[in-house]
Amino acid sequence: MNSSEKLPLNTNGKVIASTASDLTSPRSLSKDRENLGRYNTLVALLEVPFMYKWLVLGCLCFGTAVGVLALVFWPKQYQSEARLLVKVGRANVSLDPTATTGAALMSLQKTQQEEIATALEVLKSREIAEQVVSALGQDVVLSGQLPGADPSVSEQASRSAIAEMVVDGKKVVSGWVNGLAMQMGMKEALGPHELAVRRVHGSVTSHSPRGSAVIVITGKAGNPEMAQRLVREVSSGFMEEHLKGTHTKGSFDFFSRQVRLAENGLEHVVSNRAEFMTKQDVVSIPSSRELLQSEMAGVTRDLAVADGQYQQTVAEIRDLKTRLAATDNEVISEKLQASDNTWSGMRQQFYELELEEQRLSATLAPEHPRLKRIRSLLQGARGILDDFDSERIDQSTTINPIKLQLVESLNEKETLAVGLQSMVTAYENQRAKLIVDGASLLEKERRLNKMDRDVAMITGTLLSMQAKLEEARVKQELYSSKFSNAHVFQKATLVERPVSPDKKILGAGFVVLGLAVGLFLAFVKAGANSLFYLRTPHDVEKHLGVPVIAKVPRMKSKRRGGNTQDTNYHRVCADLMAELCVSEHLNDDRCGRSIGVIGVEVDAGASTLAIQLAHTSAKDCKLRTVLVDADSRRRSISKAFGLNGAPGLVELLEGASPDECLQKEGEAGLELISSAAESCTQTISCSASTVDQALQTYLRDCDLLIVDLPAASQPDRTVALTQYLDYVVVVVESERTRSDAAKRFVNRISASRAEVIGVALTKSRHYLPKLIRSFVPVS
Repeated sequence: MNSSEKLPLNTNGKVIASTASDLTSPRSLSKDRENLGRYNTLVALLEVPFMYKWLVLGCLCFGTAVGVLALVFWPKQYQSEARLLVKVGRANVSLDPTATTGAALMSLQKTQQEEIATALEVLKSREIAEQVVSALGQDVVLSGQLPGADPSVSEQASRSAIAEMVVDGKKVVSGWVNGLAMQMGMKEALGPHELAVRRVHGSVTSHSPRGSAVIVITGKAGNPEMAQRLVREVSSGFMEEHLKGTHTKGSFDFFSRQVRLAENGLEHVVSNRAEFMTKQDVVSIPSSRELLQSEMAGVTRDLAVADGQYQQTVAEIRDLKTRLAATDNEVISEKLQASDNTWSGMRQQFYELELEEQRLSATLAPEHPRLKRIRSLLQGARGILDDFDSERIDQSTTINPIKLQLVESLNEKETLAVGLQSMVTAYENQRAKLIVDGASLLEKERRLNKMDRDVAMITGTLLSMQAKLEEARVKQELYSSKFSNAHVFQKATLVERPVSPDKKILGAGFVVLGLAVGLFLAFVKAGANSLFYLRTPHDVEKHLGVPVIAKVPRMKSKRRGGNTQDTNYHRVCADLMAELCVSEHLNDDRCGRSIGVIGVEVDAGASTLAIQLAHTSAKDCKLRTVLVDADSRRRSISKAFGLNGAPGLVELLEGASPDECLQKEGEAGLELISSAAESCTQTISCSASTVDQALQTYLRDCDLLIVDLPAASQPDRTVALTQYLDYVVVVVESERTRSDAAKRFVNRISASRAEVIGVALTKSRHYLPKLIRSFVPVS
């Protein structure tokens, strides 16, 4: 056997036996501890509606009653419906002179979606509502009654007398609220006409089913006749506005004027062109251009030839002039050689200068001026003599015949050049004249081309205007015949069955609303209670920080004497005692342990828990157990066992013998100490230490001393006895004990030497039905 599975021993060293097989089963203890220590949040949430079921049911019944009243008094609404088929065709192509005329024509063919969207916008326009108000009258629209209709017939089918009173009261309240809002500046005052237009806008709607060319017009009113009349007037107004929208007023007259203007313009341009050709003597621009081109080609060719000949002649003239310059004018016919007298004279003077130079050189210095001048003259004379020959040759000349021939050829070429230059000049003048004529021809051609373009443009405009004129004529005929691409294939219906209120939806809505409000209030109340009161083990462990060692359900039956307990209550106490036995609190060699059982509030079930623990300890665990009733005010244990005649704790404190105060109960071996004798009216007034000293006598002879203490909320000094006990079990009543009071008490006990084993949660209830609990696992 493992140490963890060691069985507890009594004072005689015997193994403690249990009559309940699951008390010492580790598997059962583990399962019970898990059930006591953990809380299922899902179960808690599901329990809230059942916990406050009367609140939920009350809200549900109230919502149902309000729904029934709403079905009785809710104003009835009747609906009429008309359907239009909108096709895309010629009738919806508008001829707008400002958009479809000109050089660039716009494509006005609409798609089906565009046509449907346009029709819907027309139906939603204020103009349609204005026409409906004008047709019916603002008083009729606001009152909802057609003129001449019998209210007893139209209204009797839709409203009862009480419903009529409700509607009238609603109108009075609405008028009072609107008047108050206008006085406060939150709403502007509106006239009857504006109110009627708004009423039409709010009563009539239109839409088109997706992917179809059908428009559905729906109208609602207080009686079927009024709904039908509203839809009929809206349909008629739409058809009229649709015809106006597809017809451009004045288009036929406009295109007629444009055709006349185009014809006059064409006639004027053609006349100007003919007059211009007559004045300019132009038959045909292409023929004149060909003639001018041929003349220009001939002149250009002749000019090129003449210029080439002229250039060749000029070149020959330059060559002749070069040859003439290189040819001598005369040629030598006879040549005679003889001595030159001039040279001989100059030679004599040169000799004399040489002699003078030699004479002066002998007598004068080299730098002497006379010597330098003689030497200069001598040098100049020497240069002159070198240039002259000493002999002279006499020649006889005659005219050069070659040069005569060259001069004659030069004269001929110059004469030819002058003639060729005159020809080149004449050809150039002729060519310049042809160029001027060509420019003039180009200007004439440009002006004629412009006139031709004007003719073509005006002709195109004329043809276009004629086509538009024909289209305008067709559109005018269509408008006069009231042809349209919109067709009312279903006229406004007269349905005598109201469409609102929907009884099923309205009734179900109020029922669901009542249920939702009930659940909301239940969860709000449960959330508020969880903040201030302890209901579940999760709340206890969250607020107190102490584990829950026992969760005692509310007892179904309670019999005096404590011999017969509720089965579930007995099981919880047995599990708690088994928990204490296998834990370190009682599983040691020491004996005479004291356990105090104290409730935070009065009637929390602490005395009942103490009795059950004592029975389980003595009968099932075979421990020598002493149960002490320390609550001298309520004396719950004494009354439960009928011990009012025997002395008790009060007498013990006053000096009575311990054996006289100790009484045995049944065959289980349970020993009891009452609070006081029946004739004693005193309460325990001594200190807690004195009571502890009196109880020490019993601790030496027993295994377990269980003390039932007064509630912590009572002004009793015996409560302080918890400081002298070994262990304390705090009893908390579910849904009644406040969390702050329990927390203060647990903190006060924890500050003393006593050890708080845990908290016993008593009188807990399962609000969730068993059938639902079987499907919700405990986490």
